[in-house]
Amino acid sequence: MKPLPLFALCILSFALRPAGADGLSTPFADVRVANVPVGVPYNLSNRGKQMELQNLGSAPVQVQVDVLKPSDRELRDMAQAIPDTGWIEIHPNHFQLGPHGKAACDVIITVPSQRAYRKKHYQATLWSRSLPANGGSLIFQAGLLSRLRFTTQ
Repeated sequence: MKPLPLFALCILSFALRPAGADGLSTPFADVRVANVPVGVPYNLSNRGKQMELQNLGSAPVQVQVDVLKPSDRELRDMAQAIPDTGWIEIHPNHFQLGPHGKAACDVIITVPSQRAYRKKHYQATLWSRSLPANGGSLIFQAGLLSRLRFTTQ
């Protein structure tokens, strides 16, 4: 079999690229935080762990970020599912990203000041997803699941 000429390889590699690089991206994929105090709001941005999201597409999208309880099979490192998703707030949790735009969100953990929540290892899931911008429609909806694990003092 003869090797393909260089120009044929270039055309073939371009043709085999994924159709459209639309979607969302974040480095906030598997985040661990130690020594979260109970009874006071704890902003992860103050520890350099702000949640950044990027629109990889060429059209604007609305983004929604929600906190979910992970299923048992999603739990890692002996963590237990967060008892109440209300412990975690995302600010802002709904916003518009322009084409190839970026935005940052504060992730704030507030664990109630009860002894039962001290010295525990919890896990939550942050679900970031695109919604139609300005009432339009989406053919493809992008979504990311980020794992947040934290221990309490």
